[in-house]
Amino acid sequence: MADEIVGGWSADATFFAQTGEQFTISPSGVSTAGGFENGPFAYQVNGDYATGGSGSNCASSVKNRTHWFNPCSYANPWDAGDQTIAGAFNPHYIPKNAADAANAAAHSDTTPVYVQDFASVMGYAGGKRDIAVGPGYERVNMSVFKDFRAYREQKLTFRADIFNLFNTPSLGESSGNNSSSGGQITGPRSIQNNSPDARFFQLSLKYAF
Repeated sequence: MADEIVGGWSADATFFAQTGEQFTISPSGVSTAGGFENGPFAYQVNGDYATGGSGSNCASSVKNRTHWFNPCSYANPWDAGDQTIAGAFNPHYIPKNAADAANAAAHSDTTPVYVQDFASVMGYAGGKRDIAVGPGYERVNMSVFKDFRAYREQKLTFRADIFNLFNTPSLGESSGNNSSSGGQITGPRSIQNNSPDARFFQLSLKYAF
């Protein structure tokens, strides 16, 4: 009797994992920096998941819902096109010619007409698209089942399917900018309809005759 209840069970499990999707970090507080109509984008100044920094929006921990990445790891590109910003002379203004350079020098701007050093080029050019990687996705699903003999060759099959066995959360994409809200995740990953995010049990019976 005990063997009829305890013995004869079978189980299988599947595991799959996906890397996160790449996304672009946009600058905050600037729209046409460097004279670009749709960019440039924020550029990386620290490690992918480095913490800390001197700004109020810096993250003390990363890879979580509040800060998937540290906004302070990405800087705004410089604006090369406007001589003044908020009424003050722009220290990153690039002179258009030698005469313009003399005028800029009078305002302590020593930026040359042709910028060649790498740090300045990065400041003006900004970063590239899809520089950051979002949360990955992983799942362990499991099934347990057993056949119970009913009458002669007839049998009753019981099956339990467990989706997301370890109740692993599926985080959605984070906000892609370097402002105070940069790196925040506000919802789960978007997956197909009727596909559960939390642990889910499905029980079934099948009678074969």
